[in-house]
Amino acid sequence: MPQLTLSLADDGLPRWDSPPWSPLFSMYHRAWFTRLWMVQEVVLAKSVGVLFGGASLDWETLRSCAHVLLIVIRPGQLPPNQALMGAVEGLHLIGEFECCRFSPLIALLSSFHRPACSLEFDKVYSMLGLVPEEERLEIKVDYSLPLEEVYLNCSEMVTRTDTTLPLFNLACTRSNVLGLPDMFFYHAGWRTFMDRHALAVSPDSDNIHARGIAVDKVTGIIPSNWGVIVDAHSTKTFMDREAAALSLAQQTYNTPYAVPEMHWRTLIANRNQYAMVHDLDLSTDYQLMKESWACKAQSRPPPTMDAEPHFKVFSFGVGASGTCSGRTCFATRDGRVGLGPADMEGGDLVCVILSGLTPYILRRNEDGRTYRFIGECYVHDLMDAEALDMRDRWEGAC
Repeated sequence: MPQLTLSLADDGLPRWDSPPWSPLFSMYHRAWFTRLWMVQEVVLAKSVGVLFGGASLDWETLRSCAHVLLIVIRPGQLPPNQALMGAVEGLHLIGEFECCRFSPLIALLSSFHRPACSLEFDKVYSMLGLVPEEERLEIKVDYSLPLEEVYLNCSEMVTRTDTTLPLFNLACTRSNVLGLPDMFFYHAGWRTFMDRHALAVSPDSDNIHARGIAVDKVTGIIPSNWGVIVDAHSTKTFMDREAAALSLAQQTYNTPYAVPEMHWRTLIANRNQYAMVHDLDLSTDYQLMKESWACKAQSRPPPTMDAEPHFKVFSFGVGASGTCSGRTCFATRDGRVGLGPADMEGGDLVCVILSGLTPYILRRNEDGRTYRFIGECYVHDLMDAEALDMRDRWEGAC
């Protein structure tokens, strides 16, 4: 069996403790990279230059370096360093927004929720210079308002102006877990832009009115404490959760000795780092990834393999770790498996809301007429408007 080596040498780079890295790390640890206002400063500037001590650097070089670091930083090569990762992720995101200048507020809030600001109000207000005028006019800058009201006003504006319901897909960030990767790749509740349905916000309550269908019901769950893979202990924890999820999938699909395709696709939400993988068979990548994890969990020397399979296995592992962390694996009454919010429970409903990007988990309230919104979910075979063709199997309207 080939061995997988995680080495900077594979990328033609020196060891992390070599002298060339020291000034780079020192620069990225500057507080400027943690400030939320720096996003607007960079994107709206006509030109950007970087001064570091007596040295100067053009912005594109700095941003390109951050992009390269995101590619080459791999588990086991560098001790966990939130400051460094925060800086390079932020610079990479800024580069993506520079090309379009003005972006929807919901996209900016989703992408830049980590950087710090002195006043929590500025989580919203610092983004207003980067949004289209019609959205900017909807948000009045008023620091005398209660913070919660600022967020509610922002949410109502997004609900009124964006019928793809991105607000629903951000609800899971209540537990510091990001939404499913690149949500615009999914369209569970619509086929074309003509299918869009707007939400209605009740003026005197916290209820949202939306058209939708309850497709299935949750019958079994695997606890959500998957964790993030950083060392032998966390790898072992993740492997235990994956084994339990695999067992649940095998029971659901009645394949006790085989790995159901739906299982490994669900681990990565049917997507690698760059695109959907509808037509790709990644079962070999999945098996090699598990062998690599087994070595890490037992603190054994990592396996080695050629560059191409090495990168594919690494991509699968990153996708699985990022997608599953903080989520619950579940099975349904009608024989499906999926990933959902950490606080979902057996008996919750898998629903497709018209215009929604993903299915959602809802919980029926005691009045029997309204539902509590739990969060987004991934359910294979429900991500691409399939539910719209299952009218005879709907649980009911919601």
